[in-house]
Amino acid sequence: MNILFLFNTDVSPSAAGGATNMTHVLAQALSERFGCGVSLAFFNQHPVPSPIQNKIRITAPFNKDRFEAFLLDNGVNVIIISLLSKQNMRFLPDMYKLAHKHGIKVIQWFHMMPGYEIANYGSFSRFWFAVKTRKRISVHFRHLLLTWLRVVIRPLARLYLRPKYRLLYDNCDACVLLSPHFIPDFMRIAGRKTGKCCAIGNALTLENYITPEALTQKQKEVLIVSRLDEPMKRLSLALKIWREIEREE
Repeated sequence: MNILFLFNTDVSPSAAGGATNMTHVLAQALSERFGCGVSLAFFNQHPVPSPIQNKIRITAPFNKDRFEAFLLDNGVNVIIISLLSKQNMRFLPDMYKLAHKHGIKVIQWFHMMPGYEIANYGSFSRFWFAVKTRKRISVHFRHLLLTWLRVVIRPLARLYLRPKYRLLYDNCDACVLLSPHFIPDFMRIAGRKTGKCCAIGNALTLENYITPEALTQKQKEVLIVSRLDEPMKRLSLALKIWREIEREE
């Protein structure tokens, strides 16, 4: 089977971000462990290029003939849409038509919590963090207001997000989310009722595993592994949770 990954940038293992890392890990595993042919279509260059050798850069205006020739030359069976910016999503209908013309299946791999654009930024802790660090105070204050007004704002925000989510959903054969709990939210935002969604959790990226013998010697330790990105990773919230755990003990 030959698989084409569609991504915003040239998928570099040195790039930050879970979507980038998961795409690189999955492409490597499909190639090395399962013998799949892997290729990449991307929009923007990265200083450290992807180890995937077979790739095509997509530029505007979208060259349908060139993209179609790449699909046929590489015998692509499946296209996995890993992450696209809103700007790059405008090419999806044309890509989907070309894929279906040649019997190629298209999978939308949604790496986020549906509605993260609404729910992910407006908290008092983030606003207070912005005040203390004197960074983006007005932006965090606006997010805080939107969260306080979420009874009114969120239904309207869902309508604002609907064209984006519907574009992703309508131009794929399957939509893969990170959790089955995300499916109703995604469908609600997209305004669709047919069952095209499923859930597959993120893969483990560790190559070494602890032995059963070493596990018996394991100490009680808490470790957070993430980038230092407060709005997305909520490290301040993790510290608060740990403080509550210490109090209970």
